[in-house]
Amino acid sequence: MQINKENLYKLENIEDIKMFLTGGKAIITLESKRTGNWFTYRIKKAKKEDEKSPYFVSVLTGQNNDSAYTYMGTIFQNETLAFRLTKNSKIGKDALSYKAFNFFFNLMVKDTLHEEINFYHRGVCARCGKTLTVPESLTNGFGSSCFKLTKKSKELIHSWFNKISFIHFIFVTIPTYVFKAFWIKKW
Repeated sequence: MQINKENLYKLENIEDIKMFLTGGKAIITLESKRTGNWFTYRIKKAKKEDEKSPYFVSVLTGQNNDSAYTYMGTIFQNETLAFRLTKNSKIGKDALSYKAFNFFFNLMVKDTLHEEINFYHRGVCARCGKTLTVPESLTNGFGSSCFKLTKKSKELIHSWFNKISFIHFIFVTIPTYVFKAFWIKKW
C-alpha cells in the first residue's frame, strides 16, 4: 500500500525534526524510501510539567487516524535518553514498527539523518494538536504562538540530545572500537 502524501508535510532539517518530536503532541510518519514501508506514530508528553517528563510513543494500527493508536513504548529522559518498551507495551521488539522507530530514534540521539528515511507531519501542531493552516506553520509543524513558546525551549531540547550524543560516544562508540581492536588482535 502506498502512503497518501496529500495531507503530509515533510521535515528535512534535523533540528526541526527534534523540535517537532519533543513538541508534546507530535504525530509523525516515517517512510522508508528503499522498501516503501511507512508507519505513523503519536508521541505525547506526560502531563507533568518538568524537563524530565517522559514521552509516550504509540503506533497507528487501525483505520481511524485519530484514535487507532496502540501504545508501543516510552522515551525516558533521565541521565540518558532512551526509548524503551514497558510492561504496558502492546507492540514487541520483533515488530517492524518498533524496529523502524527505534532505528530512527537512535539516529536522532546521534544527531544523524538517514538518506533513506522520509519524515513527515500531518499538518497538526506538535505542541497543541490543532490543525495548521498558515503556510509557515505547515513548513515547521507548529502554530505561530506555539512556535514562539517552543523556540524558547529549543536550547533545552538541543542540550537534551547533545548530552545523550556525548554519553553514547563515551559508553558505546569508544568501547566498541576498543573491543574490535582487541578482538582483531586476538585473531
